[in-house]
Amino acid sequence: MVISNQNFSGDHIEEFLDCCTFYNVHLLNCWFGDSECLGTDISYSFFENCIFKNTTIRKSQFSYCKFKNWQFINIDFSWSFFSKCEFISVTLNKVKLYGTFLIELNIKNSTFNDLQFNESNPVKIFYS
Repeated sequence: MVISNQNFSGDHIEEFLDCCTFYNVHLLNCWFGDSECLGTDISYSFFENCIFKNTTIRKSQFSYCKFKNWQFINIDFSWSFFSKCEFISVTLNKVKLYGTFLIELNIKNSTFNDLQFNESNPVKIFYS
């Protein structure tokens, strides 16, 4: 499934992503903002030229996903799980990562600013 040139915000994104499972989805030139999504499971998907801004995406799972030319601005990924994902030319700015699992990520040409961590719920990083 390909989703392109769409804007999702508020209730629209919550209806679209909340507690959903996506497999083999291609998101292209989309904007997501000002909303909250919990428990989303996304696998084998490709995200290109998209922006997530002022959004909470907690307790979600991303497996074998590729993010290319993305901007994550003021995002809460707490308690989420990223496994074998690829981040290419991605910007993460003001991203909250409390208790997040990062497993075998491939990161290239990406920028990280003001990442937020929590001492009592640290990020767990695994790499083989």
